[in-house]
Amino acid sequence: MSDSPDQLMKLDVSTWVELLKKDKVEILTEQMLYEATLDYILKKFPKACKERDEVFNLLLPLIRFSVMPVEYLVNKVEPNALLQHLPARKDLLYSAYRWKCLPSSFKAKEKGVSHRSRQASKLLWSPELKNPLITVDEENMSFTANATATYQSIRTITGFKAPGRYYFEINVDLKGTWLVFGVADDKFDCSTTQWVQSYRNGNTWLYHHDYGAFWKNGVAQPKVKAITPIASGSAVGVIVDFDEGKITFTLNGIPQGDPLDGVPNDAELFPFVTAYQQTKISINNPPKFPPA
Repeated sequence: MSDSPDQLMKLDVSTWVELLKKDKVEILTEQMLYEATLDYILKKFPKACKERDEVFNLLLPLIRFSVMPVEYLVNKVEPNALLQHLPARKDLLYSAYRWKCLPSSFKAKEKGVSHRSRQASKLLWSPELKNPLITVDEENMSFTANATATYQSIRTITGFKAPGRYYFEINVDLKGTWLVFGVADDKFDCSTTQWVQSYRNGNTWLYHHDYGAFWKNGVAQPKVKAITPIASGSAVGVIVDFDEGKITFTLNGIPQGDPLDGVPNDAELFPFVTAYQQTKISINNPPKFPPA
């Protein structure tokens, strides 16, 4: 949804149908897409009428209520007076709550229960929030870590804010002897050279390059499934899902290990990298391996 709000409101109903059928939509959350759809219908039909109900019943089933937080469904969708009389409302809410209680009863890729893929994030490397030995390019899209034998960290300028589901991907153009990729809250200190201690200062989730392991808040997590080491040329991604409270790392589009949990539903998390010796990392925008 890269069009301006005014342009979206001028589209005809058939165009909105095609928009809502898409898996890839440039919008942060399904809740925002739902609210934009309501605005569109109410501006097109300010007064209650048969035509408005027909459009409601046409567009609402294309909204993915099942991926919305339960609190939003209960407090915003269910009591909405505009929807109370619609035949589709009951079935849509029933399906959403059923998904929350028993997701195994749905097909993994079934429309309406799967998240929409996000377009490439607009995050950039910070020229200030980094180790002094790191050099950032003019567009803030790539950085180079110095050949010095010390740990050097950098994070993005802005992060991902709850709620919603986000994807961020980097390309390891050149890997030094050691590399970590992850997300952290604003307590993470990029200037430090003490790598383990720095991850214990706040909330951190990371993918360790060589041990084939994930770390959470500075503590290595038990390995349940195999995790592939990161090498030069790899595309490494992270899916931050605030709605489910989980973080998933990917390598060349393949999910690694099990998702990490404990993600607060009111946080802002920033992608970061810690490198050791000469390293070059670029942001893949658009990503090479956007999640389904």
